[in-house]
Amino acid sequence: MKTALILFSDKNLAAGKIADGIAETLFHAGLSLDFTEILSPTDDLGFKHSFERFRDTADNLIVADGAERSVGIKGIIADISDSPLFENETAKSICEENGGSDEYFYVMPINSTPIPNRKGAYQGFMTEDPEFTLAVLPPESDGLKDTLETVVVPYLAEKAGTAGKVACFGCFGGKKEIETALSSCAGDFVYELKEKDGDVTVAAVFKKDKKECRDEIREIAEKLSEFTYADSGITLSETLFTLLKINSLKISVAESFTAGRIAAKIVENAGASSVFTEGIACYSDVSKVGRLGVKAEDIVNNGAVSSVVAYQMAAGLLKSGNCDIAVATTGLSGPDGDGSGKPVGLCYIAVGTKDGVHTYKMNLKGDREKITATAVNAALFLAVKNIRRR
Repeated sequence: MKTALILFSDKNLAAGKIADGIAETLFHAGLSLDFTEILSPTDDLGFKHSFERFRDTADNLIVADGAERSVGIKGIIADISDSPLFENETAKSICEENGGSDEYFYVMPINSTPIPNRKGAYQGFMTEDPEFTLAVLPPESDGLKDTLETVVVPYLAEKAGTAGKVACFGCFGGKKEIETALSSCAGDFVYELKEKDGDVTVAAVFKKDKKECRDEIREIAEKLSEFTYADSGITLSETLFTLLKINSLKISVAESFTAGRIAAKIVENAGASSVFTEGIACYSDVSKVGRLGVKAEDIVNNGAVSSVVAYQMAAGLLKSGNCDIAVATTGLSGPDGDGSGKPVGLCYIAVGTKDGVHTYKMNLKGDREKITATAVNAALFLAVKNIRRR
């Protein structure tokens, strides 16, 4: 079953993130987002062409309107489908409850079913025939996420036969190693993997309801245990934040080549001030020595990108007494090396607690951005693993 998305936005970066979020929500229901089209809010001709193309090539089409009601997509759909717009009384009532008064927010084609939006004024709708489902949703700022998760995705999962049959695992590691672990598991299921910067989401889809597959799910969890950080849709940074909070722990980070990006991930979580003490972007050797107490002779003898330096960076944070867990990174993200002959992609991550500091060596692949982003995810994952071992 193929699903397409048409998203209206004049900000491609923001639109890309919204599309990624929609794809992730579908994935956790055992569905895939096969086509994505991002259109300008004024591109009525582009919308007509895309709508007609996807009606012929996809089983489902999700349309997310723009914040400025785009090109009047409800009217265009009504014209193409030869189904005039009418005021839906249920949609009108919910719209008015949420402070909306514009008729456009609650009109829809006469053959459609309203999608109640309790988070905003814009009321979406669905149309259905035996071969094609259309879902028109509000803008991201006006209830898109809620209507997608509570109405549209459950409906599409039921249609696809995946409802209640999907078990998801958040993992970090190599896809090949994870696939090898999965291939050794018994049970009647298929799986899909999504990987970005070492963060791998596994969706296992069973032929039976997953309540009847407890043993199979338990075996998968055991085989993936060394890679797994969560068994649901929670992200790495959310997992770390939750563990810190429930264990009443404080974390500090010292970042050389990741330069503050681990700290940024932690503080994405509301309430991060209760668990996050400080983040030091110690990019230079001078900063490592002056701020963290790294021995200058060890940098000279071993290089800044070394296990001993990563160890001392984490130890320096712990010596302050302001944190329960410390994370430090040092590495080469490229595009050039540091003249030592060490390869681009080499990095060391140190994670320390009062019980000691552990260092981890990695040789990462990719361009500068890929290497850095993967190291950030690795650091979050290793912090999670160390807390769980306490």
